[in-house]
Parts: sequence; structure tokens; C-alpha cells
Amino acid sequence: MIKLELDLIENLPVPIKRHLIEQKIREVLATHAQFLTEVTLELVIVDDREMQILNHQHRGIQAPTDVLSLPMAMDVERGTVVPNHTQAPLCLGTILISLETVRRQATRFGQKLEELFLELVEHGVRHLVGHDHDDEGRWR
Repeated sequence: MIKLELDLIENLPVPIKRHLIEQKIREVLATHAQFLTEVTLELVIVDDREMQILNHQHRGIQAPTDVLSLPMAMDVERGTVVPNHTQAPLCLGTILISLETVRRQATRFGQKLEELFLELVEHGVRHLVGHDHDDEGRWR
């Protein structure tokens, strides 16, 4: 089992129980268990204003987004996680989620807020471990 240290920074109150967030993170990390044994990551809940600033800084897009991942342990050229067995735990990076955007999307798509939030946690973790997706949203 992967040892997980989650730093949950709630700039806005999170409507999801922490253990469900950790469970979703572990599900994604389990596919990388061959070298991920002890990891830390940060999950920051922000509003649209803060997300717009961060999205502009990191992606050059002047608009808020639902989720933004900032990997720390990536080989950017290869698009893969860099396993570093000499340093434990491996710090994967930061996931930022705009709660305002998630609420709007849940209403627009007729989805439960908790379900969409956990989907975005999964989305963020997948980026932290090196996955990417095409313009159609298909993971690779």
C-alpha cells in the first residue's frame, strides 16, 4: 500500500470528506505502485479569481479553469514521473481546484458536486504522475 501524505489547503471549505479524497488519490497512484511507495502532494482549494491568476502564470490563459496540476517530480521531456528512491517521500506536486468553477460545472452538467470534485482530483493526480490528454480529452 502506498503511504500518502496529503496537505489539504482549504482557502474555501471543501464539501468532500478528506478520506474520500485520499481514497481517490490512492486509486490513481496504485497504477504506479511499482515505484511509488511513499508520496506527498498538496491539494489547494481556490476561488476563480486566484485560479485565473495561476492559470495565466502557468499556462498563459487569462481565465479560471477547474483544475490545474503543478508537477514537481517530472521529466518534462519524457512526460514521466521521475522515481527517486534516494529521497522519500517523493513530492509529486500541487493540484489546485477552483471550487467556484466546480460548482458551476456540476450544476451545468447535472452532476453531484462530490462526484465532479473527485473526478477533478483524479484528473489532477494523473497529470502529476505524467499522464496527459489530447484535445478530445482522451488520456495517454
